[in-house]
Amino acid sequence: GRFFGPCSGRDLLVALELFGEAVDRFTFCDLAYNGPHVTAKEAVPNGWALVSRIRGGDEAAPEKTTWYSGNRPFRPRAAIEIWRRPDGSEAIVELRCDLAQDVLENHFAPGSMAAFMHINDGTGEGGSDLWFLASPEEASRGMDRANRLLPELACRLANGAVVVTDAALTDVGFRSDASFELAGRRWEYICSLSNERRADRPLRVWRVLDYPTHPLGK
Repeated sequence: GRFFGPCSGRDLLVALELFGEAVDRFTFCDLAYNGPHVTAKEAVPNGWALVSRIRGGDEAAPEKTTWYSGNRPFRPRAAIEIWRRPDGSEAIVELRCDLAQDVLENHFAPGSMAAFMHINDGTGEGGSDLWFLASPEEASRGMDRANRLLPELACRLANGAVVVTDAALTDVGFRSDASFELAGRRWEYICSLSNERRADRPLRVWRVLDYPTHPLGK
């Protein structure tokens, strides 16, 4: 399965600790991943060995801007590393400098995502104000519905996918311990984990399920 971590900054370690043995392809996205030496080396589990690394971008591609880049233009770039795990299997780790919503829409087919994590982000300076776990229908008056991306995310999550959030940029249901239905999926609460970077924002783990099918097909 595949993992997506938008606006992931320094949170690679969390994702790789949680999903390093269960996911074969990790896609992390953050505008900070623009340097020539960006790598997952400090975050991969012990025993992982680097097999290969490539980095680059399409210099002919048009520049992009966004509010969370301070409207400064940039060209998308990526570092893609292949790591061999102790059991001999391999994991691909992508570190993409691009717009998170573009990566979601352009790199993930429906039902392809086995795990998703969006934590330690916000709406203020340095935050993306991207609400991947919020639906446009739940937007309060004055909120930008275009930033609420749950419909685009939900259709790309596989049945049984695991979602990790600190509930900062989410609909209210993700702040409770009760299962609920939203965006055509059922969301089942699994557990809470400590957040080493933000103690006031514990991580909440959810499982995403398809609606059960009626035995008569209705």
